[in-house]
Order: sequence, then C-alpha cells, then structure tokens
Amino acid sequence: MIFLLLAILSSAFIFILFKLFPSFSVNTYQAIVINYLTAGTCGFIFNGNYTKIHEVVRSSWFIFAIFIGILLLLTFLLIKYSTQNIGVSITTIACKMSVVIPVIFSIIYDKEKLGVFKLLGILLAIFAIFLLVKTDNELKTKKKWWIAFMPLLLFLGLGISDSLVKLIQNAYIDVNDVSLFTSSLFFCSFIASTFYGLM
Repeated sequence: MIFLLLAILSSAFIFILFKLFPSFSVNTYQAIVINYLTAGTCGFIFNGNYTKIHEVVRSSWFIFAIFIGILLLLTFLLIKYSTQNIGVSITTIACKMSVVIPVIFSIIYDKEKLGVFKLLGILLAIFAIFLLVKTDNELKTKKKWWIAFMPLLLFLGLGISDSLVKLIQNAYIDVNDVSLFTSSLFFCSFIASTFYGLM
C-alpha cells in the first residue's frame, strides 16, 4: 500500500515540478536526463540479479527496450512542454486519461469482456480528451495553434507506450526479467536523452 501511495504522489508531483523548474532556474532537460539515469541505475541495483545485466543487450526484448525508451523520452518532453505552456491541470488530465488505450488493448489482446461500465469509462475519457483539444480562442490566439494538440499527443504517446510494454512483457519477457526490462527502458531513455542533448 505504501508503494502505491508513493507512486501516486510521485506521479502527480512530476507535473508540478515541471511547472516550477523555470521559476528556480532549473534546466528541465537536464532534470529529465538525471531522472532517467537515476531510475535506470536504481532499477539495476535493486534488481539484484547482477549476472544477467551483461546479457541484456543480447536478449530478444532489448530492441523493444530501445524503442520504448525513446518513446518515453519523447512523451516526457511533451509533458514538460505542455506543463509549461498549457498548464498543470490540462496536462495531468490528458496523461491520466491515457490509461484508456491500454484498457482497449487489453480488451482486444486478452479478449476481456467489455462491460457497460468499462465502455462508459472509455467513452467519457475520449470525450474528455476531445474537450481538452477543443481549447478556447484565447489559447489559440495567444500561443501557437499546434499547442492545442499537446493533450492529444500526450494521450496517444503515453497510452501507446503502456500498451507496448504490456504486449512485450506478455510475449517476450520471462516473469523473472520484468524488473530488468523496466530498468533497461529507463537506461535506454537516459542514453537517448544524452545523445539528444548533444545534438
């Protein structure tokens, strides 16, 4: 229960930090790089299975780790930009609503039963994203028009990332290697963000 609470708090705190970073002259991109380095390093350390780390690059799922790691970096950059240009509330809602995509994927992939409440939840979430994208004229006139589509991009980016993780974990990864795969995702994101920063 304590880990669930910490996960919820840290997830919500991300959006607030992105909004506060410019006020404290914190380089947001450097913070993203350090975040992925810390997550990947801690994941490998706490995984405990050090003999397998050198085998990661030879594993069948490593190419997927690279792809999803890059996708995670792109969505994190979108979160940063959306938070600082649109606001914490809209960005948070778009990110949270992205859970709809993995739910739809589970219904199709796992052949789960689509109940009334699940269908209603999906439709409401999609409608909420439509309302977020349909921003008022003030936002469109004060800022670049394409910024209005940031919530939709976040919704799709995070939803697709989560669905890919679920697919790959079910199809390619042994249950004992799940934490190793997750750590590899973050480390690939760190490497990708480092190269991106040097460009």
